[in-house]
Amino acid sequence: MIKGTKRNIRLIILYVIIIVLMGVFMPRQLDWSPSFSKHHNTPYGAEAVHENIKDLFRTEKTFISDEPLYNLLKDTSISNSNYIFLNSSFYVDSLDKSALFTFAGAGNNVFISAESFDDKFLDSLGVTTETHLNNFANVNELDGGISQLEIRDSDDVYEFKAQWVNTYFIRRNSSELEHSGIGWQDSLYNYIKIPYKSGNFYLHCFPYALTNYYLMKEENRSYISSVFSQLPQDYDLIWDEYYKPHRSAVQQSPLSVLMRYDAFRWAYWLTISGVVLFMIFYAKRKQRAIPVIEPPRNESVNFVRTLGSLYYNKGNNKDIFEKKIQVFKEHLYSQFFMKDISFSHAEAEKLKLKSGAKKDVIDRIFQLENEFRGLSEISDAQLKAIVKKINEFYNQEKTT
Repeated sequence: MIKGTKRNIRLIILYVIIIVLMGVFMPRQLDWSPSFSKHHNTPYGAEAVHENIKDLFRTEKTFISDEPLYNLLKDTSISNSNYIFLNSSFYVDSLDKSALFTFAGAGNNVFISAESFDDKFLDSLGVTTETHLNNFANVNELDGGISQLEIRDSDDVYEFKAQWVNTYFIRRNSSELEHSGIGWQDSLYNYIKIPYKSGNFYLHCFPYALTNYYLMKEENRSYISSVFSQLPQDYDLIWDEYYKPHRSAVQQSPLSVLMRYDAFRWAYWLTISGVVLFMIFYAKRKQRAIPVIEPPRNESVNFVRTLGSLYYNKGNNKDIFEKKIQVFKEHLYSQFFMKDISFSHAEAEKLKLKSGAKKDVIDRIFQLENEFRGLSEISDAQLKAIVKKINEFYNQEKTT
């Protein structure tokens, strides 16, 4: 009876431990909700974007704003600054709007990227928006459609997937819109600059293009740079973190939510403490296992394979070619005392005499090196050709 009770207690304790560990270490689902926050590394967060745009501006002053516009901009000493807003929508009350216009009028710049804007705010700038529902792709369906964007001062056409709503700006005077337009899609402007007194408003209506997901795509990085490069580069940077969809929400596991409650928190730690005490005072080690001592492993091959995988995944054939040639030159110096060769005809003749390798192999290596040296890119076939000849040389040479 006592033996069975002990077994049941152990099973219960083991079950509790498994549940606790599952709550702590259970992998979280990828969060596709748009946050546009510098604190989030999710696809539609802006952690990587915030870090990258700091490099675009020639200033060391970067300020994170986590309070309303009216509270922050009461400090009239703020000058020569770019205020960056990034969100799915932009709606502010009358006090914040008045503070924002005062800020811009004092010679500062306001950049706002959002899908929807407050009508009164747009009306104050003499502009409105129009939305074209081209498709109804979900935010998680990244292959839902293609949007081709262009931007001033760039000949490139940028393609973005998962663009389910197209919003464009319309001004009362069409000639003014053409003059202030910076970015467009199908001749419709989605990025405009509106001068206001001594400052400017930069309005952009595709905020998803300025998130982590698109920054990770090589072809879209230059678009993000082009968007922010329209602002003065020597101005201080103010990044807004107040007007965000999930400003007060923190991504948490189910266990972390339950830990907010005192009763559950006490029960949790008492359970953990009880398990630890039980293992210390009641668990008996009947026999200590003899450890199996494995012989030392030769990790050289694994090391070489790992390095090879890194270079292969990176796919920079030019870099691999240069390192192969460098190793080849060092080999010639250590074996045949030929230092810093320039792959000339005279050196080829000298190497034939010293190495004993075939003439055609050496001539081919020297020929390929001279051909590839000035190339900016090297194909797989070209890289394989010179590597093959170098390996043939190693097999044929007579080392000292």
